[in-house]
Amino acid sequence: MNFFPKRILWLSYFDPNIPRRLGRRIPKKSLIRRPRPEEILEACKSLGIKCEINKEKRYPRLWYQESFMITAYYDGKKTELIKSLLKILQNIIRK
Repeated sequence: MNFFPKRILWLSYFDPNIPRRLGRRIPKKSLIRRPRPEEILEACKSLGIKCEINKEKRYPRLWYQESFMITAYYDGKKTELIKSLLKILQNIIRK
């Protein structure tokens, strides 16, 4: 049985409208708009990563805003996963 560690991602990591000090993890110029949860699932699927969205959780730094928790099962560093997802999201959003 292959076991991959859980990597917790928040939709806020990919939101160009949020400042870095509040949790954005990507350069502001990288995305035109905040991706929808379904787009993140599509990006995970294209990378072959099992992914789940929990719409009941909110990003702790921005608890007052709608932000979903994404659980990705990935055997690597979180920053590598975010960069890989970003490349795919750029193509999805610009279509």
